[in-house]
Amino acid sequence: MAKSILLFFALIAVAQSIYFYPQLPEITASHFDSAGNPDGWMSKHFLVLFYLGMVAILLAIFLFIPRFPNRMKNIPNRDYWLSGDREAETNEYINSSTLRIGIATIVLLVYVMQLVFEANIYKVPILSGSIFWALVLYFAFIAIWLIKFYARFRTIPKNTK
Repeated sequence: MAKSILLFFALIAVAQSIYFYPQLPEITASHFDSAGNPDGWMSKHFLVLFYLGMVAILLAIFLFIPRFPNRMKNIPNRDYWLSGDREAETNEYINSSTLRIGIATIVLLVYVMQLVFEANIYKVPILSGSIFWALVLYFAFIAIWLIKFYARFRTIPKNTK
């Protein structure tokens, strides 16, 4: 299910790019200062290619990291959690957790690019201040995710060897 949601938001990014591309000026604001004023520019073609490239890289990262061999997974008490009967359950947890981070990251990227596209459609591009709250929510999600992830693996149950 999480993989489908991740792919759905990647398709949203593609649809978003197709929709906004013809509306964008040839030279687009691509970077904004803390007040929302543009301070970096690029062609609309490169902006959209860069965006879709980032989505593709994120998809690759979040779909393939869980497939890495156990020796490459850096979790507390790795030898315990990735051995015996626990290995399949641990890998499933890592997989689903990684996909949740991927969904949150792509949703943030889609939202930020929506703001960038909208800013470029107006005569005077200004990025909406709502990006601040989007980042606050994203980093709060990441913090909670990290706490839960490490809490899950930091101790070995006492009734085991």
